[in-house]
Amino acid sequence: MALTANKETITVRPDMLKPVRNMNVASATEIFAGAMVVVDGSGDAINAPATGALLWMGFARNFVNNTGAATTDTPLLVEKGAVEQLTMDSGPSDVDLGKPVYYTDDDEISLTIVPSTGVAGSQVGVLHSIVSGTTVLVDTQKSIT
Repeated sequence: MALTANKETITVRPDMLKPVRNMNVASATEIFAGAMVVVDGSGDAINAPATGALLWMGFARNFVNNTGAATTDTPLLVEKGAVEQLTMDSGPSDVDLGKPVYYTDDDEISLTIVPSTGVAGSQVGVLHSIVSGTTVLVDTQKSIT
């Protein structure tokens, strides 16, 4: 229906949307701050693997070393919803802007859902811009989680 009077609009800015989750870290796992994090079959946080497609949850914002314990009292803060600078497995071009990108491990992304590793990763976001070479900005608000 077309407006017939002024309408109050509500604007939600991207910096207001960054969800931060507290996640339990899987046993025998060490996650560094800045690592891409996925959720395993038990619902625990692990590093984004190069060996299988698990649901991407965001970026670790703190370090948790759970290598010597079955459980940990230290929650992992996982955040997404911002434009993040990341490294791609190959140099993109301007025609790739806006395309989905997928993790290949806990520190690299690809435009190809099944990159040279032969393993699919889940979507991290969309390619926002190219900084230089394989360094890019990714809009993680447009991820599938």
